[in-house]
Amino acid sequence: MGHAQPLATDAGSAPAADLPKPLHIALFVHIYYPDHFYGTEAYTRILARQFRDAGHRVTVVAARPMDEAPQAEPIDRYEIDGIPVLRIDRTRLPEVAPHHSYNQPELEPILEGILRELEPDLVHICHLAQHTVALPKVASRLKIPLFATLTDFFNLCLNNSSLETTDGALCAGPNRSRANCMACGIAFMAAGEPTSGWRALAHPYLRPLAANFAALYPFLLPPRLYDYARSVIDRPEVFRDAMSRYA
Repeated sequence: MGHAQPLATDAGSAPAADLPKPLHIALFVHIYYPDHFYGTEAYTRILARQFRDAGHRVTVVAARPMDEAPQAEPIDRYEIDGIPVLRIDRTRLPEVAPHHSYNQPELEPILEGILRELEPDLVHICHLAQHTVALPKVASRLKIPLFATLTDFFNLCLNNSSLETTDGALCAGPNRSRANCMACGIAFMAAGEPTSGWRALAHPYLRPLAANFAALYPFLLPPRLYDYARSVIDRPEVFRDAMSRYA
């Protein structure tokens, strides 16, 4: 008797057992459609569509910023392009300390609840703002593989998106003492609180001296300024730890 021959398959096709398993991918971004539609949001939307079209299940997790109107629920749920979106209401958990702009541990229970609900195979971070480094900490603790696309300089620069010094020059990144970051911080404070004192410290001649002093001797500053200075000094190391968790 002749041996049975395997069934022929279409050229270029793989046996079903060899096909990759579809994944559930949680895409995290700071803000999203329909209210926000700029570069990072557009990139995230395209990525979500491509993952879906490749056969994967996708959920986008975004946030409503603190300066917008509150949502009816702590987590709003809707769809864009037929892809589920969960939007965290950050107006219910505002920043109350300087370091909360990049590290807000109070977000961890919310993020853990979302990840336990979704049970994704992996988390892909498109932007950490609003979620802060609480997100990679939680995902790492739950042993969910982490990937990231750095769509701007938020992870590297106090100036968030431009990696520029206060005079518009290209910045090489935080220096050892963080004095160059402190100079940007002083300029931001002067813009946000344009008092005579902050305007004086932000003057181009005085700002480098004030920045060096604050970076080297933060413990000599009043409590409120100490908290702000420490948030600037600690920021690069906090992000370095967060980014070390990415696959």
